[in-house]
Amino acid sequence: GVVCGFPLEATIVVCGVVAMLYVVVGGLWAEMITDFSQFIVQFVSTVLLAFVVLGAVGGLGGLWASMPDDAKRVFSVDYDLPYLLVYVVVITLSYNGGTWGLAQRFYSIGKPNDAKKAALFSAGLYLLYPIIIYIPVWACRVIMPELAEADMEKGYALMAKHFFPAIAPGLLGLFVASMFAATMSMVDGDLNALAAVFTKDIYGRTFNPNAPEKTLFKVGLLATVVLGIITIITGLLAPGMGGAFKAMVTWYAAILGPVSVPLLFGMLNRRTTWRGALAAWAGGFATF
Repeated sequence: GVVCGFPLEATIVVCGVVAMLYVVVGGLWAEMITDFSQFIVQFVSTVLLAFVVLGAVGGLGGLWASMPDDAKRVFSVDYDLPYLLVYVVVITLSYNGGTWGLAQRFYSIGKPNDAKKAALFSAGLYLLYPIIIYIPVWACRVIMPELAEADMEKGYALMAKHFFPAIAPGLLGLFVASMFAATMSMVDGDLNALAAVFTKDIYGRTFNPNAPEKTLFKVGLLATVVLGIITIITGLLAPGMGGAFKAMVTWYAAILGPVSVPLLFGMLNRRTTWRGALAAWAGGFATF
Protein backbone atom coordinates (compact mmCIF):
# COMPACT_ATOMS: atom_id res chain seq x y z
CA GLY A 1 0.00 0.00 0.00
CA VAL A 2 2.82 2.42 0.89
CA VAL A 3 5.06 1.61 -2.10
CA CYS A 4 2.53 0.94 -4.85
CA GLY A 5 -0.41 3.05 -3.72
CA PHE A 6 -2.79 0.09 -3.66
CA PRO A 7 -5.76 0.25 -1.24
CA LEU A 8 -4.81 -1.47 2.02
CA GLU A 9 -8.01 -3.52 2.32
CA ALA A 10 -7.79 -4.85 -1.26
CA THR A 11 -4.11 -5.71 -0.74
CA ILE A 12 -4.90 -7.70 2.43
CA VAL A 13 -7.68 -9.64 0.68
CA VAL A 14 -5.63 -10.46 -2.44
CA CYS A 15 -2.55 -11.40 -0.40
CA GLY A 16 -4.65 -13.63 1.88
CA VAL A 17 -6.43 -15.35 -1.01
CA VAL A 18 -3.13 -16.07 -2.84
CA ALA A 19 -1.57 -17.51 0.35
CA MET A 20 -4.66 -19.62 0.97
CA LEU A 21 -4.74 -20.96 -2.60
CA TYR A 22 -1.14 -22.05 -2.85
CA VAL A 23 -1.12 -23.78 0.54
CA VAL A 24 -4.29 -25.63 -0.55
CA VAL A 25 -2.58 -26.70 -3.81
CA GLY A 26 0.96 -27.33 -2.56
CA GLY A 27 0.66 -27.89 1.19
CA LEU A 28 3.71 -27.82 3.46
CA TRP A 29 6.14 -28.38 0.57
CA ALA A 30 4.96 -25.22 -1.24
CA GLU A 31 5.17 -23.27 2.01
CA MET A 32 8.76 -24.40 2.67
CA ILE A 33 9.95 -23.51 -0.85
CA THR A 34 8.37 -20.05 -0.58
CA ASP A 35 9.87 -19.59 2.87
CA PHE A 36 13.39 -20.34 1.66
CA SER A 37 13.27 -18.36 -1.58
CA GLN A 38 11.78 -15.22 0.01
CA PHE A 39 14.43 -15.31 2.74
CA ILE A 40 17.27 -15.26 0.20
CA VAL A 41 15.77 -12.31 -1.71
CA GLN A 42 14.75 -10.43 1.43
CA PHE A 43 18.11 -10.93 3.17
CA VAL A 44 20.06 -9.53 0.23
CA SER A 45 17.74 -6.53 -0.22
CA THR A 46 17.54 -5.64 3.49
CA VAL A 47 21.32 -5.82 3.98
CA LEU A 48 21.79 -3.67 0.87
CA LEU A 49 19.26 -1.10 2.15
CA ALA A 50 20.99 -0.94 5.54
CA PHE A 51 24.38 -0.19 3.93
CA VAL A 52 22.92 2.44 1.60
CA VAL A 53 21.11 4.17 4.45
CA LEU A 54 24.23 4.17 6.64
CA GLY A 55 26.16 5.74 3.76
CA ALA A 56 23.54 8.50 3.53
CA VAL A 57 23.69 9.41 7.24
CA GLY A 58 27.45 9.08 7.75
CA GLY A 59 27.73 5.57 9.15
CA LEU A 60 26.69 4.28 12.58
CA GLY A 61 28.34 7.28 14.28
CA GLY A 62 26.46 9.73 12.09
CA LEU A 63 23.19 7.85 12.64
CA TRP A 64 23.61 7.95 16.43
CA ALA A 65 24.59 11.63 16.47
CA SER A 66 21.65 12.69 14.30
CA MET A 67 18.96 10.75 16.17
CA PRO A 68 16.76 12.74 18.57
CA ASP A 69 17.28 12.09 22.29
CA ASP A 70 13.94 10.33 22.75
CA ALA A 71 14.94 7.77 20.11
CA LYS A 72 18.11 6.85 22.03
CA ARG A 73 16.32 5.71 25.17
CA VAL A 74 15.89 1.99 25.76
CA PHE A 75 12.38 2.46 27.19
CA SER A 76 9.54 4.83 26.32
CA VAL A 77 6.16 5.73 27.74
CA ASP A 78 4.37 3.15 25.59
CA TYR A 79 7.06 0.46 25.85
CA ASP A 80 8.42 0.47 29.39
CA LEU A 81 10.35 -2.26 31.25
CA PRO A 82 7.31 -4.31 32.44
CA TYR A 83 5.87 -4.25 28.92
CA LEU A 84 9.13 -5.48 27.37
CA LEU A 85 9.60 -8.19 30.02
CA VAL A 86 6.13 -9.58 29.26
CA TYR A 87 6.92 -9.35 25.55
CA VAL A 88 10.16 -11.33 26.05
CA VAL A 89 8.28 -14.09 27.87
CA VAL A 90 5.61 -14.31 25.16
CA ILE A 91 8.16 -14.35 22.32
CA THR A 92 10.29 -16.96 24.10
CA LEU A 93 7.25 -19.20 24.45
CA SER A 94 6.37 -18.55 20.82
CA TYR A 95 9.70 -19.43 19.27
CA ASN A 96 10.21 -22.48 21.47
CA GLY A 97 7.12 -24.31 20.29
CA GLY A 98 4.14 -22.13 21.13
CA THR A 99 3.61 -21.04 17.53
CA TRP A 100 2.68 -24.15 15.58
CA GLY A 101 3.63 -22.70 12.20
CA LEU A 102 7.21 -22.20 13.45
CA ALA A 103 7.39 -25.56 15.21
CA GLN A 104 6.27 -27.15 11.94
CA ARG A 105 9.41 -25.86 10.21
CA PHE A 106 11.59 -27.85 12.60
CA TYR A 107 9.76 -31.16 12.78
CA SER A 108 9.33 -31.22 8.99
CA ILE A 109 13.13 -31.40 8.59
CA GLY A 110 13.19 -35.06 9.62
CA LYS A 111 16.44 -35.64 11.49
CA PRO A 112 16.69 -34.25 15.05
CA ASN A 113 20.30 -33.09 14.57
CA ASP A 114 19.38 -31.20 11.41
CA ALA A 115 16.42 -29.59 13.19
CA LYS A 116 18.76 -28.55 16.01
CA LYS A 117 21.19 -26.96 13.54
CA ALA A 118 18.32 -25.10 11.88
CA ALA A 119 17.08 -23.87 15.28
CA LEU A 120 20.55 -22.60 16.28
CA PHE A 121 21.04 -20.92 12.90
CA SER A 122 17.61 -19.31 13.20
CA ALA A 123 18.41 -18.12 16.75
CA GLY A 124 21.64 -16.51 15.50
CA LEU A 125 19.79 -14.73 12.72
CA TYR A 126 17.11 -13.48 15.11
CA LEU A 127 19.86 -12.02 17.30
CA LEU A 128 21.58 -10.06 14.51
CA TYR A 129 19.13 -9.64 11.63
CA PRO A 130 16.66 -7.31 13.43
CA ILE A 131 19.46 -4.74 13.88
CA ILE A 132 19.94 -4.69 10.09
CA ILE A 133 16.21 -4.19 9.61
CA TYR A 134 15.97 -1.44 12.25
CA ILE A 135 18.76 0.73 10.77
CA PRO A 136 16.54 2.21 8.01
CA VAL A 137 13.75 2.81 10.56
CA TRP A 138 16.13 4.61 12.95
CA ALA A 139 17.44 6.70 10.05
CA CYS A 140 13.93 7.51 8.84
CA ARG A 141 13.58 10.30 11.43
CA VAL A 142 16.75 11.90 10.04
CA ILE A 143 16.15 11.47 6.29
CA MET A 144 12.41 12.16 6.47
CA PRO A 145 11.91 14.57 9.40
CA GLU A 146 8.54 15.59 7.97
CA LEU A 147 7.13 12.09 8.62
CA ALA A 148 4.48 12.19 11.34
CA GLU A 149 4.77 9.93 14.37
CA ALA A 150 1.56 8.16 13.36
CA ASP A 151 3.15 7.22 10.01
CA MET A 152 6.35 5.76 11.48
CA GLU A 153 4.95 2.26 10.92
CA LYS A 154 5.40 2.98 7.19
CA GLY A 155 9.01 4.13 7.68
CA TYR A 156 10.74 1.00 6.41
CA ALA A 157 8.73 0.85 3.19
CA LEU A 158 9.21 4.58 2.62
CA MET A 159 12.99 4.25 3.01
CA ALA A 160 13.04 1.42 0.46
CA LYS A 161 10.94 3.53 -1.91
CA HIS A 162 13.34 6.46 -1.40
CA PHE A 163 16.63 4.61 -2.04
CA PHE A 164 16.05 1.48 -4.15
CA PRO A 165 14.96 3.05 -7.48
CA ALA A 166 18.28 4.94 -7.65
CA ILE A 167 20.35 1.76 -7.10
CA ALA A 168 18.93 -0.54 -9.80
CA PRO A 169 15.72 -0.83 -11.84
CA GLY A 170 13.38 -3.48 -10.52
CA LEU A 171 15.05 -3.65 -7.10
CA LEU A 172 12.09 -2.02 -5.35
CA GLY A 173 9.70 -4.50 -6.98
CA LEU A 174 11.90 -7.40 -5.88
CA PHE A 175 11.94 -6.00 -2.34
CA VAL A 176 8.13 -5.64 -2.25
CA ALA A 177 7.71 -9.17 -3.63
CA SER A 178 10.00 -10.60 -0.94
CA MET A 179 8.07 -8.76 1.79
CA PHE A 180 4.79 -10.10 0.40
CA ALA A 181 6.28 -13.61 0.31
CA ALA A 182 7.54 -13.28 3.89
CA THR A 183 4.11 -12.23 5.11
CA MET A 184 2.34 -14.97 3.17
CA SER A 185 4.91 -17.51 4.38
CA MET A 186 3.92 -16.79 7.99
CA VAL A 187 0.21 -16.84 7.09
CA ASP A 188 0.26 -20.10 5.17
CA GLY A 189 2.57 -21.76 7.71
CA ASP A 190 -0.02 -21.10 10.40
CA LEU A 191 -2.89 -22.08 8.10
CA ASN A 192 -1.24 -25.40 7.29
CA ALA A 193 -0.44 -26.17 10.94
CA LEU A 194 -3.88 -25.19 12.26
CA ALA A 195 -5.69 -27.10 9.52
CA ALA A 196 -3.58 -30.18 10.31
CA VAL A 197 -4.34 -29.94 14.03
CA PHE A 198 -8.07 -29.54 13.39
CA THR A 199 -8.15 -32.40 10.86
CA LYS A 200 -6.03 -34.97 12.73
CA ASP A 201 -6.56 -34.08 16.40
CA ILE A 202 -10.12 -32.77 16.49
CA TYR A 203 -12.07 -34.14 13.53
CA GLY A 204 -10.07 -37.37 13.18
CA ARG A 205 -10.18 -38.23 16.89
CA THR A 206 -13.52 -36.83 18.07
CA PHE A 207 -15.97 -36.66 15.17
CA ASN A 208 -14.84 -39.40 12.79
CA PRO A 209 -12.14 -41.70 14.23
CA ASN A 210 -12.47 -44.17 11.34
CA ALA A 211 -12.26 -41.57 8.58
CA PRO A 212 -10.18 -42.70 5.56
CA GLU A 213 -7.22 -40.59 4.38
CA LYS A 214 -9.25 -39.26 1.44
CA THR A 215 -11.88 -37.82 3.81
CA LEU A 216 -9.24 -36.34 6.11
CA PHE A 217 -7.60 -34.72 3.08
CA LYS A 218 -10.88 -33.06 2.04
CA VAL A 219 -11.52 -31.89 5.62
CA GLY A 220 -8.00 -30.45 5.70
CA LEU A 221 -8.59 -28.48 2.51
CA LEU A 222 -11.92 -27.14 3.80
CA ALA A 223 -10.34 -26.24 7.16
CA THR A 224 -7.56 -24.34 5.35
CA VAL A 225 -10.08 -22.28 3.38
CA VAL A 226 -12.22 -21.47 6.45
CA LEU A 227 -9.17 -20.53 8.53
CA GLY A 228 -7.87 -18.46 5.60
CA ILE A 229 -11.10 -16.46 5.45
CA ILE A 230 -10.92 -15.85 9.23
CA THR A 231 -7.30 -14.70 8.84
CA ILE A 232 -8.24 -12.22 6.09
CA ILE A 233 -11.07 -10.79 8.21
CA THR A 234 -8.65 -10.42 11.15
CA GLY A 235 -6.19 -8.61 8.87
CA LEU A 236 -8.92 -6.19 7.78
CA LEU A 237 -9.71 -5.43 11.44
CA ALA A 238 -6.06 -4.74 12.38
CA PRO A 239 -5.91 -1.05 11.26
CA GLY A 240 -8.84 -0.29 13.54
CA MET A 241 -6.98 -1.84 16.51
CA GLY A 242 -4.30 0.86 16.53
CA GLY A 243 -2.18 -0.41 13.65
CA ALA A 244 -0.65 -3.75 12.71
CA PHE A 245 2.17 -3.73 15.28
CA LYS A 246 0.00 -2.84 18.27
CA ALA A 247 -2.71 -5.29 17.25
CA MET A 248 -0.16 -8.07 16.71
CA VAL A 249 1.59 -7.54 20.07
CA THR A 250 -1.66 -7.21 22.05
CA TRP A 251 -3.47 -10.23 20.65
CA TYR A 252 -0.28 -12.27 20.40
CA ALA A 253 0.02 -11.89 24.17
CA ALA A 254 -3.68 -12.58 24.68
CA ILE A 255 -3.82 -15.79 22.67
CA LEU A 256 -0.30 -17.21 22.39
CA GLY A 257 0.64 -17.23 26.10
CA PRO A 258 -2.44 -19.10 27.34
CA VAL A 259 -2.24 -21.56 24.42
CA SER A 260 1.50 -22.24 24.47
CA VAL A 261 1.95 -22.65 28.26
CA PRO A 262 -0.25 -25.78 28.55
CA LEU A 263 1.10 -26.98 25.19
CA LEU A 264 4.73 -26.80 26.33
CA PHE A 265 3.99 -28.24 29.78
CA GLY A 266 2.14 -31.07 28.04
CA MET A 267 5.40 -31.96 26.31
CA LEU A 268 7.17 -32.21 29.69
CA ASN A 269 4.48 -33.83 31.84
CA ARG A 270 2.61 -36.94 30.71
CA ARG A 271 -0.09 -36.53 33.38
CA THR A 272 -1.68 -33.45 31.82
CA THR A 273 -5.27 -33.74 30.58
CA TRP A 274 -7.40 -31.84 28.08
CA ARG A 275 -9.43 -30.44 30.98
CA GLY A 276 -6.27 -29.05 32.57
CA ALA A 277 -5.17 -27.56 29.25
CA LEU A 278 -8.53 -25.84 28.72
CA ALA A 279 -8.54 -24.57 32.31
CA ALA A 280 -5.01 -23.17 31.86
CA TRP A 281 -6.03 -21.46 28.60
CA ALA A 282 -9.21 -19.98 30.15
CA GLY A 283 -7.27 -18.79 33.22
CA GLY A 284 -4.57 -17.20 31.09
CA PHE A 285 -7.06 -15.46 28.83
CA ALA A 286 -9.08 -14.19 31.82
CA THR A 287 -5.86 -12.84 33.36
CA PHE A 288 -5.11 -10.97 30.13
